[in-house]
Amino acid sequence: TSELDDDVLRTHTSLEGRSGFSRVALFVDQLGDQNSIAVLHTLAALYAELGRTNQARDVLLQAMQAGGLDEPNSACWFVFGRIAEQLGESTAAADAYRKVESPKETNALTEAWGTHTLAHRRLAALEKRAAQ
Repeated sequence: TSELDDDVLRTHTSLEGRSGFSRVALFVDQLGDQNSIAVLHTLAALYAELGRTNQARDVLLQAMQAGGLDEPNSACWFVFGRIAEQLGESTAAADAYRKVESPKETNALTEAWGTHTLAHRRLAALEKRAAQ
């Protein structure tokens, strides 16, 4: 077997008994290119969803560095919003979500699941919670 096959087998074995986001996060962490902004951002987003906010922040900062970003882009602002929301910081979360810009080009996928759409959904949920 190849080295990659061995890595996949080890990763699959370590994922047994796990479910949902934690399986994906562990898989990305073990097999992902640790210098890829896309992989690091995805891992940060997963950590944020799991409530692992310190890891999410650290990996998101690594993603920004890997991407040569001095300031967060829209995708990063969304994850910063999720981190703040997990920490119970609704105002900071809402501020981060408001910094997510609309994409220049859209399609059915980005309109349904793009960062801007997700940020608006989270913002609406925060506003609904605040109104109750």
